[in-house]
Amino acid sequence: MPSIYSTKEKNWQLRLDYHVTPHTAQNQSEISCEIYIYNTGGNSNLNTNGAYYRIQASGGFDSGRVYKTYNWPDAAWHYVGKYVFTVPHNSDGTKLITLNGYWNAGHETTWTPRDLEAAATVTLPAIPRASTVSAGSFTIGEAGNVTIKAAVSSFRHRLTYKAGNHTGNIPPSGEKLSRGDVSWTPPRLLLKEVADSTSLTATIYCETFAADGTRVGKSQMPIKLYVPTDVCPTIDHVELVPVNTNKWLDQQGIYVAGYSQVLLTAGATAGEGTVLKSMSVTGFGTGNVSTGNVSRYQLSWKSPTLTAGRKVFTITANDKRPGRAGSAKRAVTPYAYTPPAITKSDVFRCNAEGQAQSDGGYIRVFCSAAITSLSGRNHLTLQMRVRPAGGAWGGYTVLTNGTAKVIPGFSAKRSYEVELTAADCLGRVKTVAYTIPTAEIALHLRPGGKGVAIGKYSEKEAFECTLCAEFTQPVRCLGGIERNILTERDDLNAITQSGFYYWGDFVIPNGPPEEWGSSGRWCELTVAGDCQEAVSLATGVRMQRRKKAGQWLAWECVNPPMEEWVEYRTTERFRGKPVYTKLVVHQNVSLSASVTNFTFAHRIQNLDAAVAIIGRVWKYQLPHILESRYTVIREVTPEYIGLSLKNDAWGNDLTWWFVVKYTKTTD
Repeated sequence: MPSIYSTKEKNWQLRLDYHVTPHTAQNQSEISCEIYIYNTGGNSNLNTNGAYYRIQASGGFDSGRVYKTYNWPDAAWHYVGKYVFTVPHNSDGTKLITLNGYWNAGHETTWTPRDLEAAATVTLPAIPRASTVSAGSFTIGEAGNVTIKAAVSSFRHRLTYKAGNHTGNIPPSGEKLSRGDVSWTPPRLLLKEVADSTSLTATIYCETFAADGTRVGKSQMPIKLYVPTDVCPTIDHVELVPVNTNKWLDQQGIYVAGYSQVLLTAGATAGEGTVLKSMSVTGFGTGNVSTGNVSRYQLSWKSPTLTAGRKVFTITANDKRPGRAGSAKRAVTPYAYTPPAITKSDVFRCNAEGQAQSDGGYIRVFCSAAITSLSGRNHLTLQMRVRPAGGAWGGYTVLTNGTAKVIPGFSAKRSYEVELTAADCLGRVKTVAYTIPTAEIALHLRPGGKGVAIGKYSEKEAFECTLCAEFTQPVRCLGGIERNILTERDDLNAITQSGFYYWGDFVIPNGPPEEWGSSGRWCELTVAGDCQEAVSLATGVRMQRRKKAGQWLAWECVNPPMEEWVEYRTTERFRGKPVYTKLVVHQNVSLSASVTNFTFAHRIQNLDAAVAIIGRVWKYQLPHILESRYTVIREVTPEYIGLSLKNDAWGNDLTWWFVVKYTKTTD
């Protein structure tokens, strides 16, 4: 038993013995203190209220005065009394305490001191507390270790966890464990607790029990639970179906550039424990994004009309966990397609053997055409039909591709029109027309006396001439001259013959824009296959257009006259896109020297990129730089033209011109 001693006085000394009994479960110790006095003997005090002892300890423990009579005849350590008390320990099981023993003899003599005292600060044995655990991060559904650091080897432990709203045991059986590593696999049902993130902070609790089953305490530590990287949305199915408005193509179920669209349907499932946020399609055309808080999703999307070349579509599904996505790729390669083309053809009068003869009663027809085979699905139909000039068409005659055919029954005294037609299964047609003139003759009078022809047989009550005419005297015309005058009912798409045409002050259907100066005047119209060119005889403005995939494109101006505020689509290209031009004019503009920035509205719709801009004011072209003064074009935005100026007081009532070349977002 440990002891604390006082100093010796007159051969007397006090000894304070103490004994510590720990109580682990209560985290406290029982301390038993005993006081002993040593003297040389022959001393006594029988007064009951004379001598006393007192035992104290820090924390308010105090035995109070305990009176004691004594009679000690011999020299020895004499037992005086004891005091027992219980001390609580700190939360970590440690404790420092000051013990004090006091003796008062009740009197003082030559041989007896009045009092003795012994005191010391004592460190009590530490009481083991709850054990602790350590662990790294865990991936849900994958095994990891939790290490128990037992405070005492005989301790037993129960491990539990809390993740979100879910609690459970480690291991699931809930058994009490000793120390060391414990394997734990966070159950996949915890994925529901982390529906909108990829990680979750959970807590592991360690409850400690003494060997006798008494609960010692409880510790805890936070851990990170991560969603496995393979837990992400999955694309369940993808189906691509061709959509064709062309009836024959629809029956074939194939993709053809310029005709077909893709109808894409897809389904997706969110990663375990969460819901889908969106699905999208990218790769060709504008992707479609759909959102919804569901675990499964169905997406339906139709592409624009396909162009030639392989098209890859990427279907992506995103759930509510950031960065988690599933995708699938599908591709289609549409057939490249061009309409039927007549590559070579010829029609002329001949004899029965097919030899050319200007007055022959036969015609020789040859036609060679080509189509896009579409892997053998597409087929060519080559036909011809005939009508007398000005008469009704007869029925169709089938031709053999690349083989000449001699056809009888053509009077030398009549002219005929022959139409060759190449068609394919898509319904696209290419037509070539021929005129078979009458037999050549110097002069012919029509029977009945009301028709005359030079160089051919007369076929109508009119004067016909196939020869070049030269007159040595003035020609007088009393009945006027018939011209190619168009009306509002005419359509430039239907005109296939070159010539001079006139239309009034109206917009001819499918004609050049009226503001380009194309109406109310003569135009020379040149038709060459899939191209048309119109030249205004009054202004010299030259306009062109062409066909693409059987459709006429917009008119384009070769030499725009640049009228104020008129937009011209030109034949120029910038990065493959049509270039437009406009003359922007602002009048009566006044600028003072204090103005450093100024803007002019350009009234351009759907501006994409400004290709070039030229500005002018008074007699100066911009940029205008004179010593330290300048005026420059700073920018062209979708709304205005911006200038930067320095110390330039241009004056009042000025006119500013800007020629802008640009592309448009609509092309």
